[in-house]
Amino acid sequence: MGAGMVGTLALIYAGFTALAVAAAVSIVRKAGYSGWWVVVGLVPLANVVMLFAFAFADWPVLQQLRRAQAVPLAPKGHPAFATPPAAVTPPAQTPYRFS
Repeated sequence: MGAGMVGTLALIYAGFTALAVAAAVSIVRKAGYSGWWVVVGLVPLANVVMLFAFAFADWPVLQQLRRAQAVPLAPKGHPAFATPPAAVTPPAQTPYRFS
């Protein structure tokens, strides 16, 4: 195998590796963690521990989702009409007395 072919294969391998790292960073960030955790995934044996830790951990994005679902949403519409108007009771009328 010539040096040109080895260089081409190394370039292709580096491209696929960069693509895989970029995809891993995107996935980890969507889960709510820092993208730097991917660096830990490149360390042998630490990557297995990290895989199980992320698989069974309570992800920050899921914690935020549960908190957002627990808060009741404000009614839709114009802010001035967010609460229904109070019932209007007419003032008590006194009968007219002619004396």
